[in-house]
Amino acid sequence: MNLTQTARAFKLGIKVFAGIVVTYYIFTLVLIPTAKKLYRMIIRPIYPPNVAFGQLDQLEFVQKEIQGQVGRYVLNTKNGALPDDFPVKVLVYKINRPSLSYLAADKAIRDAATLGYIEKDLISDLKGNIFKWRSAQTNGVLEINKDNGIIKLDTVLNKSLERNLTKNLSEKSAGDKAMSIFGSLERFGSNYDRGIRVVTLGKFSGERVNQAITKIDGQVGKVELYRFVEVNRKTKYKITGPDPYKGLLHVVVGTGTEKSPFGYLSMEAYYKEVNFKSEATYPIIEVEAAWEAVKSGRGVLAGIKPTSQSPFAEYTPLPIETILINSVSLAYYESTRYQPYLQPIFVFEGKFGSRSQTSTTNSGDVTIYFPAVSGEYVKK
Repeated sequence: MNLTQTARAFKLGIKVFAGIVVTYYIFTLVLIPTAKKLYRMIIRPIYPPNVAFGQLDQLEFVQKEIQGQVGRYVLNTKNGALPDDFPVKVLVYKINRPSLSYLAADKAIRDAATLGYIEKDLISDLKGNIFKWRSAQTNGVLEINKDNGIIKLDTVLNKSLERNLTKNLSEKSAGDKAMSIFGSLERFGSNYDRGIRVVTLGKFSGERVNQAITKIDGQVGKVELYRFVEVNRKTKYKITGPDPYKGLLHVVVGTGTEKSPFGYLSMEAYYKEVNFKSEATYPIIEVEAAWEAVKSGRGVLAGIKPTSQSPFAEYTPLPIETILINSVSLAYYESTRYQPYLQPIFVFEGKFGSRSQTSTTNSGDVTIYFPAVSGEYVKK
């Protein structure tokens, strides 16, 4: 083969390669998405939803406060596009209303004793629906609503507690302790057994608690428990609450034993029974519509986790200039208050960045919610 033939072959190879590349991008960016959209248009009328529960209540979200307004939202997924594999309809599940019991007051008193709060710690009467205790040892305040079973425990994590909390707390032992206590309190169903737990270890540093890297420094452990809706073996959706970074079963465990106020320092338990046997299906909006709503500022800024802030500190509002959305998924939303149905939402997760008035750069994780059920099936 002479030089002229080699040049021709090379040019032909370049053209063939360019043709393959163009064909690939046309196929992946145009033909496949178009085919999926046509499929969704066809499948909707063939398999319509049954909307067995009628019109659903509007979901009660909790918006995180920020300084000013978000400057811009940027789609930053791996392929630069929104997912195109969401279903056209999803199941909606009935949440059982908490049942009233004549023994609820006795149950609340037993639960308090399990957490280390006894009769002498009681600071409320037993005539109302919320019982309160205050520990003389930790100054922690425990509230139990006897009507709906909600538990709230708050202990200020300060240096006065440190001498009563030894080190060497591991992520596993903290997680196991959390699951054990919620089981003892009967706020723990089988879906939590198959769920996930997120554990963050902490160590005292003066009047603050900072994150501990290893169990050698671990004195307290923040544990978030999440459960899932399991549609089938391949498909399951996370159940998330008002704050995506806090489980509906949340506890800060110490190194104290059970029935000691140093064993469980903070807690929020919003456990509800869900009837996961459902045939009620509802159409969901296209993810493009949800993204347009988020870009226009109509999404719910549900979670903000600054990298510069201790995971044990309370969130303080800060400015946010840019939000980069790295992933979009479907989940189910459960309010801390009773709502009759477990409904789907779109979850937009990513990173934020901003610069404060002092020229300090803020960054961290962010999560945005948007309702997924089509608007005509939601009460106005």
